[in-house]
Amino acid sequence: MALNSGVFTVNFNPALGAGNYTVLLDGRTSNGRSLALRSGGDPVAGLTLTPGWLDAGGETIQSICFMVAR
Repeated sequence: MALNSGVFTVNFNPALGAGNYTVLLDGRTSNGRSLALRSGGDPVAGLTLTPGWLDAGGETIQSICFMVAR
């Protein structure tokens, strides 16, 4: 997983085969709040995970969990 400009990119090794995939996401902040996440990209070439807003009072991303199913 790599972070670039606020977007996480996940690459799989070995690469996933071509097909239709479902991505389930769950993210949490340091305050225990649920974190909005948007997925994009292509699981075969690189799945992107974009977090939503964080509170300006110092809230951080605590965890991002995901599952990819075909």
